[in-house]
Amino acid sequence: MKFREMVAKLDLRFSLGFEEESSSYYLAIPMSNSVVDYEEYYRISKDDLDKFVSGGIDAQIFVEECRRRQHDDLLFFPPGKDRGVPL
Repeated sequence: MKFREMVAKLDLRFSLGFEEESSSYYLAIPMSNSVVDYEEYYRISKDDLDKFVSGGIDAQIFVEECRRRQHDDLLFFPPGKDRGVPL
């Protein structure tokens, strides 16, 4: 997979981008486990991308829900045994 970051919201700790092979948009949040820091990538629609790019309340709510694992059905990759915690 080729994730191409388009926007990084460092203050809110998420990024938005486009995954080229599947032609899908994503929102990514940083994670850390006992071995490595990494990102979890969540599929989002173009409409969501357009809403989230400003970092407004819609984005903040969605990011917090992802951190609480409420959108695991949207993950590009299923979590492993040593799933990290949000940074």
